[in-house]
Amino acid sequence: MNLLQTHCACALLLSSLTLTGAPVISEFMADNNSAIYDEDGDSSDWIELFNPGPNAVDLGGYFLTSDPAERTEWEIPGPAVLPSGGTLIIFASNKDRNVGELHTNFRLGRAAGGYLALVDPDGQTIIQEYDNYPEQFEDFSYGLAQTGATTTEILVPENSTCTVLVPTSDIGNTWRNFNFDDTDWANATTGIGYERSGGYENLFGSEGDVESQTYDTNATVYIRIPFSVADRESLTRLNLRMKYDDGFIAYLNGTEVASANAPAGAPAWNSNAGDDHSDSLAVTFEDTDITQHTELLQNNNILAIHLLNRSTTSSDLLCLPRLDAEFVSDPGLGEVGYFQQSSPGGANGTDQGLPAGPVSFSVPGRGFVGSLSVALSTESPSAQIRYTTNGDVPSTSSSLYTSPISITSSSLLRARSFEAGRAPGRVDERGYIELSNDAQSFSSDIPVIVMERFSGGPAASNGKSFTFFAFFEPSRRTGRTTLNGPYSLGTRGGWKTRGSSSSGFPKKAYSIEAWNELNRNKDIAPFGLPEESDWILNARSRFDRSLMRNAFIYELSNQIGRYAVRTRFVELFKNDNGGNLSYSGDYDGVYTFMEKISRDRDRVPVERLPTSVNRGPGIEGGYMLKIDRLDPGDSGISAGGRTLGWVYPKEDDATNTQSSWIRDYINSMNDSLNAPNYADPVNGYARYLDADSWVDHHLLNVLTLNADALRLSTYFFKTREGKVEFGPIWDFDRSMESTDSRDDNPSTWAGGTNYFTYPWWNRLFTDENFWQRYIDRYFELRDGAFSTANVHAIIDQMAQTLNESQARNFRRWSDQPRFGGYQGEVNHLKSWLATRLSWMDGQFAPRPAANRAAGTYPAGTTVSLNASLRAGQKIYYTLNGRDPRPQSEGDTLEGSTLFGTSQPVRVLAPAGNIGSSWQGGNEPFDDSSWRSGTNGVGYERSSGYEPYINIDVDDAMANRTSCYIRIPFNVAAADLDNWNFMTLQMRYDDGFVAYLNGTRIASANAPASLNYLSAATQTNDDGSATTFESFNVSTFFGSLRAGQNILAIQALNESTGSSDFLNQAQLVAGFDEGGGDGVGGIEYTGPITLSSTSRLVARVYDPSGGNSTSSGQTPVGTGWSAPLEVEYLINEVPAGPSNLVISEIMHDPYELGDDTTENGAFEWIELLNTSGGPVALTGASFREGIDFVFPGLTLNPGKRVVVVRDLAAFRRVYGTGRDVLVAGEFDLALENQGEELTLQSRNGTTIQSFIYDDESPWPREAGNGYSLVYDGGDPS
Repeated sequence: MNLLQTHCACALLLSSLTLTGAPVISEFMADNNSAIYDEDGDSSDWIELFNPGPNAVDLGGYFLTSDPAERTEWEIPGPAVLPSGGTLIIFASNKDRNVGELHTNFRLGRAAGGYLALVDPDGQTIIQEYDNYPEQFEDFSYGLAQTGATTTEILVPENSTCTVLVPTSDIGNTWRNFNFDDTDWANATTGIGYERSGGYENLFGSEGDVESQTYDTNATVYIRIPFSVADRESLTRLNLRMKYDDGFIAYLNGTEVASANAPAGAPAWNSNAGDDHSDSLAVTFEDTDITQHTELLQNNNILAIHLLNRSTTSSDLLCLPRLDAEFVSDPGLGEVGYFQQSSPGGANGTDQGLPAGPVSFSVPGRGFVGSLSVALSTESPSAQIRYTTNGDVPSTSSSLYTSPISITSSSLLRARSFEAGRAPGRVDERGYIELSNDAQSFSSDIPVIVMERFSGGPAASNGKSFTFFAFFEPSRRTGRTTLNGPYSLGTRGGWKTRGSSSSGFPKKAYSIEAWNELNRNKDIAPFGLPEESDWILNARSRFDRSLMRNAFIYELSNQIGRYAVRTRFVELFKNDNGGNLSYSGDYDGVYTFMEKISRDRDRVPVERLPTSVNRGPGIEGGYMLKIDRLDPGDSGISAGGRTLGWVYPKEDDATNTQSSWIRDYINSMNDSLNAPNYADPVNGYARYLDADSWVDHHLLNVLTLNADALRLSTYFFKTREGKVEFGPIWDFDRSMESTDSRDDNPSTWAGGTNYFTYPWWNRLFTDENFWQRYIDRYFELRDGAFSTANVHAIIDQMAQTLNESQARNFRRWSDQPRFGGYQGEVNHLKSWLATRLSWMDGQFAPRPAANRAAGTYPAGTTVSLNASLRAGQKIYYTLNGRDPRPQSEGDTLEGSTLFGTSQPVRVLAPAGNIGSSWQGGNEPFDDSSWRSGTNGVGYERSSGYEPYINIDVDDAMANRTSCYIRIPFNVAAADLDNWNFMTLQMRYDDGFVAYLNGTRIASANAPASLNYLSAATQTNDDGSATTFESFNVSTFFGSLRAGQNILAIQALNESTGSSDFLNQAQLVAGFDEGGGDGVGGIEYTGPITLSSTSRLVARVYDPSGGNSTSSGQTPVGTGWSAPLEVEYLINEVPAGPSNLVISEIMHDPYELGDDTTENGAFEWIELLNTSGGPVALTGASFREGIDFVFPGLTLNPGKRVVVVRDLAAFRRVYGTGRDVLVAGEFDLALENQGEELTLQSRNGTTIQSFIYDDESPWPREAGNGYSLVYDGGDPS
């Protein structure tokens, strides 16, 4: 549904408004969960504006406000013309967007006492207000009632009379108009198309089969359908419904009103559809609200349709339209009220009222023996209570409650209140479970779940069978769980057996979900876990006799910061056969109750991706996929060289456009992994995948020797602003020497899966930088979550939890513990992991250690390093925080574009020898006679290079193969001090030689001897020429100068007769953790004397490098150990409240954003050293408001440092030459209306914490491009 439009409805009178005919807020929703979604897929709150007057109104310049004291809170951008009866939807999301879909800079309050108003362009006069509005409820809207009778009429039914033409030449566009003469066209009735196999044949109307005219001839068909409208004035909604294969463009009286899979650009008489529309979707009506086009309607009309097939040889084609209209008679606007069925963009109807109140039960749901007497009550004395005991939803014909109800057997009691003038209340329910003697006496020290079927119930559409879930928890007083008492949570729901090979095991695992009264998903929060509807009862004791392998690795994953499903150990009773619940007949043993992998803010936080989101930026995120067996009925998605399964959205829910987008992204990722520049930190695989998440996912699987790793039960996802992240991990019952046998040996790199040579991963592990990241992360984790002590502590804690219940479980099932019993199973698991970790430690060069911890020391302090060195290994270190690992094996961490494709350049096609001064180094050089323009030089005599050429030199290059290019650019001195690498990126056809300030730094396809007549030694094919190729020019970093620089290029063509020529350059520089070309890396030979603050980084280097992972020795890729990093402060103190303040905040920048950069990208915060000495910022952090941790950094007295939201955006405004130290980019964003900011020291003490605001006593002019500046006094 496109809500960025005006909807024409009937002219309604609003007598209560003081300004007759003025626009009104006709409806709003302050707690939107699923009513409508915005372009990001978010369920943002929304406001509907309506024009009840007889004339069109331009809302541009009007204001919306949620604050009675700030009447100009958000201005509606113009033009926003509403016709008479038109509506406009604006999302109250706090996203502040005034182009395209409109979003205010505030959200709506749900609590009673809220405020919302529409204000005149004068900024003072209130047109309409909802002052002190009442409490708002989920998916209920609130607004003005619309009176009148509503009817629906089908203006264009299926099998409508039409005329049809398959064009053989261009007939122009007038065929779309009402008065076009179509007497020569063929007569038919809809639908139109053909079917060469089977599926559509029953949808075609009389003479509607056009196969003979279209197949192998033309993919376009023109269709004209006449219809009439008798009462246009009372029409309130117009809906076009289409069954189509593969695309269409619909015109109403000559104006385009809807389309799908239309070709790029203007459609032609022989156009093809831009994409495929699957057969399964084609036979279902797809709705498009075209109400905003109702002003086009006359008494007599033409619906013209340009039908499009994907190709002329497609096996089928279909167009079956239907046009529905809604009319309201005797309309009017009434009083305000609630609407259970919201109608954004449409007529509101009448006040539907809130539901009647809930029903209270005198006896909570519970297990019982004997009988119970349950009284029901509700707050309103005028309400009736109706109830059922057979599982049905109570209705007005159900039993009327008059006296307490006697419960003598297992029963599901459901009740609902009914009250005049109100909607029926919610359905409240309690389960009462009769216990046999052995269940009555049952006791456990862990929670218990009972699945009780009662007298039966419905099956859901997803195949899950009905049951009632009762969650019993240990008593706070005794610590024991018993069933003869109240449960902590009860709900109706569904279940089905889960698993592939495991579905045949005697002890079943179950997928379960909670249901609401409509048998749809309902969120619950059992055992204190975040609420959701879908859960799993996992039973993996066939391979895992410890009963904890999954829970253990999921806990470890969460500890390292990678979400895995949260778990609780439970015991399960499952009664499917009726009668009393018994231990002997219904006990099922120990299960791991866990979350299901699903999209949720507390699970996998990808964005919601409804079918309405089919363009950027919304379409760029919200995907969850898996490498696994496909779900029943799915065909998967072929991408990246493999077949992947859909997790979210479901395969049937993903649109063709969404499928194409993620398929293309994964294919691009795969291509980048296989490209020559795959390891390039900007244009290689790092552009598409989140390497840190891939490292962690791989380590968790390798650590446990998971037999199914990477090839089954493997999940990954992509958020809108993120790259592909691996995880969450899943299914580890066959790991850590389970009974599977492939995972037995703790001293090997492979177990069931060749982890280092599996597709995608095989390429990553040929990149030394990825390997180093992997090694460094492993040893980082060995200091924490992967420490042997922590691993053993997790196992011991879980074993203690299971110690009692495991005995009952193994009495129930035949699969028994090994190694002498359950404790032997636990001990063996601990031993296996200790051996595994020790073995993995030994596969890498040893990490060095220092004899002194980080801290403050006097000058002259000495530091000694040591490591268990083997033959040929040495320790290398630096004291400036840079990595001693050479740059050639380094990993670029931060890059800045010194100049890009929009840089001004000068160009000359030399006719003679002009010497070498033009190459730079001896400025100034007079190039004023050279041609000027924008970066991108060349010519194209056919097609392909046009997007990259800004200066066309076709004429100048006649009989020439060389072209000189000079590109001036500036570099700030402060940046030179922080950078150590430089990359030249080139698009070129066919060769070049590049000079930086007169020094030759790179070349391709250049002759050995160069002059002004030189040509390229070979061609660079067109496909490669348009992709930036990276050249590492860090060796020439010293040629960069503070101030102006010149990059000079001699661009070379292969011959004078070449049909094309191209040269376009970018230069990137930054800091590489590898430490440049090795300068600064010092071999350790003895104690180090500290004379100033030092940030020690040390590694062990093994010059023999690594060996194959299949050898059981050091893996391929690097001979460097993980780093030792220690900060020693000499005559310097850590950052604290006495020496550091937040000195300036840019929280609400000017509107500087564009299509690719939002306004918030220009936010920044400045800090000031207020002391008389240097301050170490290392480890200081923002913990509220934004998220940022300072790197190793010294701030001198009186100096300032900034942290920015987006470095590129910051430099776009403030340039690169400022004497400002940028510490880095922060995560999250600053709220325009104010929020809490907290700055902490390295040890966690608060340096500064306050809530800034846009209200007094804060400066009222702050915001809209003004910054907040610290002006003295108490900084807190």
